[in-house]
Amino acid sequence: MRETGKYKFEHCFPVKFINNFYYQFSYSTVASVIMPVDYAAIIVEVMSEEGLFPREGVRGYGQSKCENCNRSWSTYRAHVVIDLKGQEVAKIYKQKCKRCKQEHVPSFPEEEFTEMVKKALNRRNTPRSEFKRQHFSR
Repeated sequence: MRETGKYKFEHCFPVKFINNFYYQFSYSTVASVIMPVDYAAIIVEVMSEEGLFPREGVRGYGQSKCENCNRSWSTYRAHVVIDLKGQEVAKIYKQKCKRCKQEHVPSFPEEEFTEMVKKALNRRNTPRSEFKRQHFSR
């Protein structure tokens, strides 16, 4: 336990100072606020089936809703970087609303995210030479 002035902190989690009070956040709290579906559990489940530990970026179906103008949209170009070695979502790329230009993090249905994890594993196991585009002569 470390002590700073009159405040005591049991963990070394990020601490935020709001309205003259220190608030302590754990990583699991932040992840549950950002991601309503437990993506980490899906990654662990698929990894145990495959037995591999890669990191890969994949695209899939995602849904977004703008909190500013209440516009909602879905896309098959939602991009996620999955760190399968760390068994977590490394990054979820945001998308801009066409109406108000604000960025929003898409959400993924559970079945779709499971397919995205499987796609990442298949990409990681396939040699990179198979992914290169073939050049066609005219």
